Parts: sequence; structure tokens; C-alpha cells
Amino acid sequence: MVVMSSVWIAGQQPVLRDLLAESTQRKLNHIQENARAPHCDPTPTVITEEEINDYLASGRVKLPRGVEQVTFQGRSGVVTARASIDFDEIAGQHSSNPLLSIFNGTRTVLVEAEASGAGG
Repeated sequence: MVVMSSVWIAGQQPVLRDLLAESTQRKLNHIQENARAPHCDPTPTVITEEEINDYLASGRVKLPRGVEQVTFQGRSGVVTARASIDFDEIAGQHSSNPLLSIFNGTRTVLVEAEASGAGG
């Protein structure tokens, strides 16, 4: 999967958002089917930022309680994710993670990771 950069436009029409989310679902289905195929199609599957962000906003992905407004941004070899995290709600789910005791309230969290694909 390749995530390419595009600009997210606030206030998109619901029909466009549905089309983008559906396009993402088709591409994810293709990736799964291609992985099971005896001879996979080597053609890259491109999912744009706009598509993946609309897919996440559409409610098709069940996010953990306390995690909201997840968005991705990609640039060459790096993916950055941003989310609004309600640490009080997460800590209230009886987690045994001691790190949760040092965070409270709702915070914006950024995660940056290197990303690449190889070998089909």
C-alpha cells in the first residue's frame, strides 16, 4: 500500500466523502484478495490521504473508546498520524498500563513512523 499526499478539504459534501470511503474500501479489499491470490498483481495500490482520512471519518473503522479524529499525512517514506486521545476514558477501561497514570485529560497525539513497501 502506498499513501500519497493530497489536501483534505474541510466541509466536503457527504456524497464525495462516501465515494472516497467506498474507494478506500475497494482498495483494501483488493489488497486482501491480492495477498491470497496464487500469483499476485504487482501493480501498486495507491490510497490517498484524502481517501484514508475520509475512510476513518466515515465510521467504517471501530476506534477504541477515547480515540477520535484520527488523520494521516504522508510524505516520502514517512507517515504521520494525529489523533485526539481522552486519556481519562482510556484509563477508565481498567488498563494495567502504568504509563496511563501520568496522562490525563484530552490531548492531541502525533505519531511519526517510517513507512515503505517491498517484495510485492
